[in-house]
Amino acid sequence: MTAGISDYELRGPLWTRAMQGLYRWGEASREPAERVAEVAALLPDGAAIGGWASLWAQGADELDGRADLRVARVSRLPRSRAAPPRTRSPAPEGLTPILVCVGRGARIRPRPEIDLSRRQLADHEIIEIGGVPYVRAPRSAVDLMSRQPPELALASIDAAIRGEATSVEAVASYLVSHPRIRGRPTLLRVLRLADGRTRSRPESVMRWVWVKDAGLPLPLVNRSICDAEGTLLGEPDLLDDEAGLVGEFDGSGHREIRQHTADNIREEFFENLGLEVVRATSIDLWQRRPELVQRIQAKYQRGLARDRSRDGWYVVSLGAP
Repeated sequence: MTAGISDYELRGPLWTRAMQGLYRWGEASREPAERVAEVAALLPDGAAIGGWASLWAQGADELDGRADLRVARVSRLPRSRAAPPRTRSPAPEGLTPILVCVGRGARIRPRPEIDLSRRQLADHEIIEIGGVPYVRAPRSAVDLMSRQPPELALASIDAAIRGEATSVEAVASYLVSHPRIRGRPTLLRVLRLADGRTRSRPESVMRWVWVKDAGLPLPLVNRSICDAEGTLLGEPDLLDDEAGLVGEFDGSGHREIRQHTADNIREEFFENLGLEVVRATSIDLWQRRPELVQRIQAKYQRGLARDRSRDGWYVVSLGAP
């Protein structure tokens, strides 16, 4: 019996085994704060929480451990005999495990809900927040990005910058001082595309497709466009001002009839002033990416060939009133 609760009760339907030795009332949590607290209770001396969970704790609240992070595990899970569903300790379905950075001699094993990095962790790389030790943001960003597809690594660093957890300069400095980091050349290329002005993860993926797949120059991100009279027309997600090409990602909110109507009107304004517009959904970014690349390239060429004397728009300089 623990805390007045019998083993019989813990095996019942009202309790869920969060992980070995830890139980919670009700269903397994999907909230990052509760997941982090459960892992923090198991940390051995000198260990710290890293990866997405560390960046989340340091301000990047969009990095909440959902499945779309697509993070490859560092540590292998031990083989074990099959157990009844109520006695297993899996992470909630569709969630990314929490990375724990430990010394080589630490007594903690990987679990479905915990991944382990045994790469050397120095004391100066640890920061304490709310009594929980976390890996400082630059290393956490590198640990996360190095195990993601590059377009999602870009989305992660954009989110970390947007949440003011870290900066491009800080992460680049960490990579320079750690030349043996796995995938370092790729990470440096991803950093060159990073932009904290991006407002969502899919926008980051669209920028990757724009530059790396379609071969276009790095676009302006969420910059204001005005007409000749100075009337604000909008802030497109992506803009190539040389070709007059606008890129817009349409998330689920754009399917609502009022938002869809507003999108159509704005697109007509853009096109009437000499801008080309390409729109994309999540299906375009993933299942139909080759077709999206072709559309981007075709509209880019059409924009370059336009009669620029008929342009009725300009980009507002950063910092302009």
